[in-house]
Amino acid sequence: MKKLISVILSVIMLFSSAVCAFAYDGEENTPFVLVSGMNVMPLYENGNQVWPMKSNTVVSLAKQLVSPISELIKTKDYKAFGDKALPVVYSAVSKLACDENGDSVYNITTPTYDKNMSNYPELYKNENKDELGIVRAACEKYGAQNVYFYNYDWRLDPLEHAEGLNSLIETALTEHNADRVNLACCSMGGTLVMSYLYKYGAQNVKNIIMLSTAFQGVESVGAMLSGELYIDKNALMSRVGDLGKTDMSSLFYNILMIAVDTAGLGDKAEDICADILNNLKEEIYSEVLKKVFGTMPGIFDLTAFEDYENAKSFMLDSSVNANMISRCDEYMYCVQSRAKNLLESAIDDGANVYIVCQYNLQGLPVYSHVLSNTDLLIDVKYASGGAVSAELDSVLPDDYVQAVDDGHDHISKDRMIDASSCMFPEYTFFIKNQAHVDYNVGDSTDFILYLADSEKQLTVFDAEYSQFMYYNANKNTLTPLNKDSSKSFKNAIINILKKLAEIFKTIVSIFKDSFLK
Repeated sequence: MKKLISVILSVIMLFSSAVCAFAYDGEENTPFVLVSGMNVMPLYENGNQVWPMKSNTVVSLAKQLVSPISELIKTKDYKAFGDKALPVVYSAVSKLACDENGDSVYNITTPTYDKNMSNYPELYKNENKDELGIVRAACEKYGAQNVYFYNYDWRLDPLEHAEGLNSLIETALTEHNADRVNLACCSMGGTLVMSYLYKYGAQNVKNIIMLSTAFQGVESVGAMLSGELYIDKNALMSRVGDLGKTDMSSLFYNILMIAVDTAGLGDKAEDICADILNNLKEEIYSEVLKKVFGTMPGIFDLTAFEDYENAKSFMLDSSVNANMISRCDEYMYCVQSRAKNLLESAIDDGANVYIVCQYNLQGLPVYSHVLSNTDLLIDVKYASGGAVSAELDSVLPDDYVQAVDDGHDHISKDRMIDASSCMFPEYTFFIKNQAHVDYNVGDSTDFILYLADSEKQLTVFDAEYSQFMYYNANKNTLTPLNKDSSKSFKNAIINILKKLAEIFKTIVSIFKDSFLK
């Protein structure tokens, strides 16, 4: 009887093995590694969250500023305002400061994950968007044991973080006995991935996927570090309007901003900010910005190469900050400025390269180029590696000719983007109206994982996805872009309200000039 049972069990085991062999597609999933962007996870000092500021800290900060602001409105004494307000602001951000070498002054930490995601289900299981939404989508497709997430302290040197990323990749390769990983990155994560390629090459990488990345810098950061601070009312209101993801929320924000502008509050706020900057710019830099944000290699490395030397000379002392300058120089001159060469070397090493850029949203309203086409944060020309872009609410001229005649049409149907001038025009995709790293579980994460599954280098002409796509936040869908993609009832209403607001302001102005002299 025992022999019979043994034979039956052996047959069952043999049959089961055969079934598994036929069900298996030939090899285990290639490990998927995602590098986060800036500030995805909080920064802590001894267990206490220091950034982003907790709500009670923000409330306390606001209360401390009420009195100085009230006095400023009454007295117009900017020096007195600065003497009271700037120490308050500095105290709120001082824990973030690095020393003259670019190393953290305080014992700041952030959560890190040195194992696969099956060990951290609480991290991603309820997430639907951004980096952790991508992690969740990858876990659902590949299994959490095949997915890894690299988080880091965004203030510090990406060249040093590259060592930690290499260790995580080595762990993934070892755990799965794999030859290569799929490596995706978001936002600031592009500086880490490029640093990794500079230090270690791409022999261990199958697909490199750059998502909304700052691998070529951010114009607003370069402007700020070069001494330019500028508040633009129209850009500020446009940016608030762009914060609405769906048609209804966007419509609400836009109507609110139109009402604020019609009431004249926008002009008043712009005038107050301009007066503060005109009178206190030197103090703002010396007492806050240079002490805190000017000490961070991670922030400096977000400067576009063309702005770097100006930023360095404005923010840093060549003697005091010699070590930090050396670190930043290595990144700027060996990594950012050589990005195309590094990616070409990665291709030579057998990796496939994809760059994804979003556009048609208002950038930060704090520098003079407020009409630059961005994804809310990063400029199209930098996130795409060199695309020509029309300004916001504009299109390329009627007589515009594609910058590089490569035999392919790389101009978007809405005539806002010319991708022919990109580093890799045939490997670069654009998504209209999708905000920075706003990858929601669904069509947009499906697109990312489609690229991660590619066995060969896909181009924008043979991929299942178009080079130019339109993101519909209401439906969470990606569709091929056409010239009418952005037309909507919401936009028509907003345009009508803006025109009515302008007419109202003109009538009020005429009334004041005619009857209230």
